[in-house]
Amino acid sequence: MNRLKCNQPVLSDSQIIKILLIEDNRVEAELIQELFSEVNSNQFAITHAQRLSQGIKKLIDFTFDIILLDLSLPDSQGLNTVIQVKAKAPTTPIVVLTSLNDQKLAIQVVREGAQDYLIKGQFAGENLIRAIRYAIERERDRESIRQQAKRERILERMVEQIRRSLDLEEILHTTVTQIRQFLKTDRVLIYRYQADKSPTMLLEAADYSNSYPEIPAIHELFNLPQILSDNEEFIQVINSKKMSNLKPKLFNLHKQSVLAIPICNSESDLKKPQSPVYHQLWGIIIAHHCTPNRQWQTWEIDCLNQLVKQVSIAIQQSELYQKVKTDNQHLQKLVKIDSLTGIANRRRFDQVLAEELICSRRNLTPLSLILCDIDFFKAYNDTYGHWVGDNCLKEVAEAICQAAQRPSDLVARYGGEEFVVILSNTDNPGAFIVAQKIRYQMDKLKRPHAKSPIHPWVTLSLGIATTTPSHQLSSSELVQLADRALYKAKALGRDRIFSANSDPDFQV
Repeated sequence: MNRLKCNQPVLSDSQIIKILLIEDNRVEAELIQELFSEVNSNQFAITHAQRLSQGIKKLIDFTFDIILLDLSLPDSQGLNTVIQVKAKAPTTPIVVLTSLNDQKLAIQVVREGAQDYLIKGQFAGENLIRAIRYAIERERDRESIRQQAKRERILERMVEQIRRSLDLEEILHTTVTQIRQFLKTDRVLIYRYQADKSPTMLLEAADYSNSYPEIPAIHELFNLPQILSDNEEFIQVINSKKMSNLKPKLFNLHKQSVLAIPICNSESDLKKPQSPVYHQLWGIIIAHHCTPNRQWQTWEIDCLNQLVKQVSIAIQQSELYQKVKTDNQHLQKLVKIDSLTGIANRRRFDQVLAEELICSRRNLTPLSLILCDIDFFKAYNDTYGHWVGDNCLKEVAEAICQAAQRPSDLVARYGGEEFVVILSNTDNPGAFIVAQKIRYQMDKLKRPHAKSPIHPWVTLSLGIATTTPSHQLSSSELVQLADRALYKAKALGRDRIFSANSDPDFQV
């Protein structure tokens, strides 16, 4: 993450410097004030306190640019004086003015936070003014760095929260919530940009308790697309899918402040490592302050810019993750689906049969198989051609699915012109009813078969096998039993149902 910019404060010659002088000796205090008047008395506003307790009270009640501090006061002496003042005003610079010419003490005072250590009677007015100006600028530099470090820590925590998830909705929700809290603004919204469409609001984080009773959606309050198109740079953003150097835009409408920053995805040709990176607009983050006189600070815009870059990365990672997840699900589906008929394939059948057998044994419930074979399908293919034969397979698969419609039923292509149905928690009579429904669907289909010696339509032979709690079979034994029942149905003249469990001669 790039470091935030740190503004370097500079005191102007016209700026009035507010000084708190804590000095118990009135003569010394008057001498110090005379030094200021010799240089430029109009530039300094001096407040005098004779005791440390009085000075601390003034620090609580008023704001000062610098403190001139004596170390020999009626109610405080030496290094402890600096420590107490620093505790009450940690960001206000201190210049010590003392009669104590003690180098060791001077080092300790600076270590405790004082900016300078001057010995009374050994400096001129210009030296004191220079020391004051340097002290103020050094302290402001320090405070600027401290604030910058604090903001960077906050920003890092926000980024960590945002990038903790790969779920897009959670990322966006965390983003608007974190930004609203960070900027202490009324509303933060995310608009999604899509080519040839108006921006669509995805999410909003808002607190209306300190603003107007009713705040309409931002696109109702003012025409967002029009605002963006009124700005030349945003015209380029909206009308072009390839752009760079995007900057945040500030708008003040109806005495309300709006900060809009584009969310851009970076794109490049992965096959060409040296190819340029293009920025495509994904959406817009909008901070909307509903009450008057909100001025967006440079550091706020810098922070938000940094955060939006990380949000863009999180969005890209989320979208990539979702794409990979969807692709994997599609591949998993392809692995389990017969490409011609769209029903389960042999691999899926083997997997489900093994799972259902485990459930059947655990729950002590029956499990049935129906093995189906299209009668004289080779003759059908030879007569009508393989393209027509493929369509026939699709229609037969659909007819079987119409008969086995429970969520737990599985219809699969077993191989060639053979199909199989898994019927969980179904006994042999129940499987026979399903088999009859399959034959009924085939009768409704009435697909012509001119070369069938038994019927003018395409027909099926069906074999049924059932495993029960009292007679448990393995998957291979159950399939073998259904296959033998199918063979028996063919031997009896085809276009019929035969159940292995109804014939005592059928043993595995």
